[in-house]
Amino acid sequence: MKKTILYILLAIVLVVLPFGAACKSSSTSTATGVIELTINDHDPPQSTIVSAWKDWVSWIEQESGGKLKINYVPGGALYTGDEAFRAVKEGAVDGAHYVVDKEDGFLLNLVMSLPFMGWKEQHVESKFKALLDKFPEMQKEWEGVTIISLMMMPPTQLHTTSKAVKTPADLKGLRIMGAETMTISAIQVAGGTTVELPITDMTPSLQTNLIDGVINHFPVCGIFGAFEFLKYHTVFGSGGINMTPMFFIMNTKKFNSLPKDIQDLLKRSGDVWLQKHTEWDNVSYNQAMEKTQGHTFINLTPDEIKVWYNLVKEPIHEKWIKECEDKGLPGRKVYEEALKLASQ
Repeated sequence: MKKTILYILLAIVLVVLPFGAACKSSSTSTATGVIELTINDHDPPQSTIVSAWKDWVSWIEQESGGKLKINYVPGGALYTGDEAFRAVKEGAVDGAHYVVDKEDGFLLNLVMSLPFMGWKEQHVESKFKALLDKFPEMQKEWEGVTIISLMMMPPTQLHTTSKAVKTPADLKGLRIMGAETMTISAIQVAGGTTVELPITDMTPSLQTNLIDGVINHFPVCGIFGAFEFLKYHTVFGSGGINMTPMFFIMNTKKFNSLPKDIQDLLKRSGDVWLQKHTEWDNVSYNQAMEKTQGHTFINLTPDEIKVWYNLVKEPIHEKWIKECEDKGLPGRKVYEEALKLASQ
């Protein structure tokens, strides 16, 4: 009888111990009430974008009263820029800095990146949000992901080594390094030759005359020391050739699982994220412009920019609209609304 009781007690212990250990493990991570979120960033540690992120981390951790801890990982140590969206959508990481990319299934959202759309300034984030609010088809492309904040990257301009460019004809014979599909297409349509290279190869390629120019924004050229070789700058207004939107995104399931006060704080932090990135963006822009002292600037008039727009409208804009329409998406309506917003 005693042996029977002993066996029963032993069985109870064997069942209860693992359960207790599991509870202990769970309570260890939540005993302090601190919620940890891991955020991926592909930008190099020395970039001003990383400084902006760190400012945001400090703000939100302090604002949470110790309830939130952000594990911010820059330099692509977790995921590259090409991997970021899928990593967030699949829940491999809680959130990330993300630059919208067609390879991730985006199409309608690319309207903001079409060249020569006539945006009059960099900060048109509210207009992008207006498009998202008006067209649920645009929102659907973000399925599984929650947008915390967004910002337009600085406007891309054309920078060349030894020749001023004012008209499309001036591009003839020049080899131009493009940063993304839309600008590469624009250069090709205008008659230039495009060269696709990793951004780290930009300055060495200029030094060895492999390329004659670059389409990118001023801060990037400054960060990589390219202004030693780029002496001519064609400026297509304050909206540039185009602008690329970048986002702070989170996995939707993870976001929805958070306590409401933390969700509300993250939503509220979107404005702070934009503010911090704008502040550091201005720093990097001013630093870049200091390196262009004595250079030649070709500031195009609205009529001169219209020449470039007319050139790309059919082969790039209309092609994009058709691609959208062929997939049952309201490409033309989105495009016309974007043009309307750009003109305001």
